[in-house]
Amino acid sequence: MQPDNQSFRIGVVQLISAMCIAGTIGVLVVESGQLPTNIVFFRCLIGALSLVLISLVTGDLSLRGITRKDWILIGVGGACLVYNWLFLFMSYQTISLSLGTVVYHIKPFVIMLVGAFLFSERLTGHSIAWTVLAFIGMLLVVEISFESLHMEASKALGILYALIAALMYSASTLIVKYVRSASGIKIALLQTSLGVVLLLPFTQLSELTLGEGAWIFLLTLGVVNTGLMYSLNYSAYQRLPSYSIAVLSFIYPIVTIVTDYIFYGFLFNWVQLIGVVLIFAATLGVNLGWRILPKLSFRKTINDRST
Repeated sequence: MQPDNQSFRIGVVQLISAMCIAGTIGVLVVESGQLPTNIVFFRCLIGALSLVLISLVTGDLSLRGITRKDWILIGVGGACLVYNWLFLFMSYQTISLSLGTVVYHIKPFVIMLVGAFLFSERLTGHSIAWTVLAFIGMLLVVEISFESLHMEASKALGILYALIAALMYSASTLIVKYVRSASGIKIALLQTSLGVVLLLPFTQLSELTLGEGAWIFLLTLGVVNTGLMYSLNYSAYQRLPSYSIAVLSFIYPIVTIVTDYIFYGFLFNWVQLIGVVLIFAATLGVNLGWRILPKLSFRKTINDRST
């Protein structure tokens, strides 16, 4: 029993560390001052090199035993993951980090809906109700005018980028879930390596600015926020139950909101805060299986009517 408790505590520390690291990604992206395509390219390149070193240390570098099916799944999932980063970083450079991250945080609902549509996974009335609640929360966060249903073009574009990123991340998660012959770190290594190939044609090295510590931000993003973060994430996922992962994952958007305030002075207004609370509550409800609809006893109702 003691080893299980120790493993759980280690997993908690690992995931908390990973989520705190994830919450700083937006600041690194904005402060680097680079084009999103360049940022993702160097994140993949530096991240892949970091994961190679980690794999060498852990002895998990061999690619033998990966099935043909899993190669395809890793490739398609990797493409979705890389373009998820691209659209998320484009969102960060268009709207606030907090707004982009909260909109992006609806990905559990995208995963649920896409899974139901493509893989015939079961949807319950409770999960649908939580999804509706999250959608209402998102409307409050993005501050759509219900009279005219419009917003500024740049804000709408940034929100669209965050939604596309959430869709891409959800597709990657659903696809990689079916990989059986490769470890998590090995999957991350292969996917970041694929990202280097996919982004190379779109990378504009002539637009790369190296002044004011840009390389420090890019190196941190690749080594710490990719190599180290992935290692902590995947190790924690193997130690923790799903409900613990769901709860601790909220550290990521909270850290992002805090860093957005510290670095850029951004604060949600009270209407947006209500929306944030609704999204967070709905995400917990979906992940933890909370009931939101009243439990109706139709047999009791019929009996009451018959008497």
